[in-house]
Formats: sequence, C-alpha cells, structure tokens
Amino acid sequence: MLSDASEGGVSRRALFTGLRQRLLPDEPATEQDRGEAGEPLDPATRLLMDWGESDGMLWRHAADTLVESVFIDVGHRVLDAGCGDGNLALAAARMGAEVVGCDPIEPLVERARERADAEGLKIDWRDGDLESLPFADGEFDAALSTFAPAFCVRPKRALHELARVTRPGGRIAVVLWGREGAVGRLLRLAAIAEAPVGGGRDGPVAWATADAVRDGLKGWAKLGTREPVPVRMAFDSREEAVDRLTVVLGPLAGALARLPADRAATLRDAAERAVAAEATERGGRVVLMGHALLVAARRGSD
Repeated sequence: MLSDASEGGVSRRALFTGLRQRLLPDEPATEQDRGEAGEPLDPATRLLMDWGESDGMLWRHAADTLVESVFIDVGHRVLDAGCGDGNLALAAARMGAEVVGCDPIEPLVERARERADAEGLKIDWRDGDLESLPFADGEFDAALSTFAPAFCVRPKRALHELARVTRPGGRIAVVLWGREGAVGRLLRLAAIAEAPVGGGRDGPVAWATADAVRDGLKGWAKLGTREPVPVRMAFDSREEAVDRLTVVLGPLAGALARLPADRAATLRDAAERAVAAEATERGGRVVLMGHALLVAARRGSD
C-alpha cells in the first residue's frame, strides 16, 4: 500500500482520509451509520467501510484464483500484503495455511477480522505498509497481493518488499489490473484526468505486464506463471455500477474529489460512457468484466 512518506506523492492513508472528507464533508450521521453502541461513524470511517464491503463483493474471484494458482498448502506461512478487507487472506486460510494479513487502513482490517471470525478462521492481522513491510527477511513461504502494489507510490519498492519477506524458494504472486475491461478503462480515464501518484502515463494499469513485474523483482525472483484473471462484477443498474466504481477505485475517486467541478463533471461523464460501453445484461443485472493479470514468481536462493 502507499506509504505515509510518499516522495512527492500522497500516501494511501492520506489519500483516503482526504478523499472521504471531501466526498462526505458535513453530512450528518444517520441511524444506519451508527454502531451497536449508537456512536456516530464519521464520514471517513463510513467510506472506508463502503470500500471494504464493495471490495469483498467485487474482487473476491481474483483472490481465489491467485491462491489456487500458487498451490498454497496446509501449514504454509502466507502473507496477504495490502490485505484490505481480507479476500486473499481468507482464501489462503480456507486452504489450511497459517496466514498473516497486513494493511495500514484499520477499518478495512477490522472488516477482514469480522469476516474471518464469522467463518471461524484464525488469521493474524497486522498494521503495515506494503512499501515497508514489518516482517523479517524470508519470514513467509508465500507473499501474495491482489491489486495493491500497482497503487503504491513506488510499485517496484512494493514488489521488492514482497520478495524480501519470502524465504528462498518460496512463492511471490500478485494480481494487477490490466488495461482492458471496465476497470482498466476507468483507471486510464483517471490517469488522463489527473497525473497518477506513482507517475507514468497509464497509472496502475501500467504494471499489469510480465516485464514490469520482472523489473520489480529483478535480482530477487524468477517469474513463472502469467495468466489472465477475469473479474466479474454484477450490479442492479448502470447507475449503481458507476456510483460504486467511482468510489472503490481509488485513483478515480481521488480525481473526482480533487478536480475543479467542471473537470470532475467531464470525468464523471466519461466514466458513465465507459461503463455503458462495457456493460451487458444477464439475469436482470448489469454485468461488467474487469481484466487482470496474475503473475507468480519463485524467490531465488541466497
């Protein structure tokens, strides 16, 4: 995930804190926004909860695909780096692995903890940044991440960290959004509207190539499998799809929050057209496909 020391960029923690406050500036808490004790949840917490719940519904297939492809087994010590609300960590725990989930966004980790508890899964949840993981060298049999590295200020540094904490001979694997499909189109629109935090013309989708991942792992690991991952997203309407994706896709949500009103409106219109172009109707629901790339590697011997 993005670090708080961002080298001229903005950390993921700061991005979402600022974004949440801009999207929901002075909106009073409603009864639905209150916890069990009746305390109001501030707008920041509410949007993080929305992100986590959406993440759980929309991206779960990619997490399952990654775990199955890396051959996680009983007793393996596995890291889910940038765990969000826990899709990957839960998938690995279901396979019998000893799992650590790591993310700097506390409400997301709390949502992950609740999901794990509901399934009776034991997972060690930690606070930690993907660009500076709080683990020793070679601590894990496998270090995995869905989507998070490409959203870092320094994606190469994030990949480096995944390799560092993996034991020699262990597995490193990531799923990254590709250029095609609804999500790729929306992320590219965001990169056109506002310069990406980590630099580059296409933003996060620029990392969805084997060459980019190979460069990030250079000197640490040798690439193995490279496979496309289709991510199916179903909504009740196109309007819901646009509303949901313009919140859960960080660069797009951030651009809409920070741009002047006229440019934000133009970007929103472009997002609506992109969703309309990608949408199909199945069983009374609007379906969008996100196209991602799974890249797996094996850590070299020291």
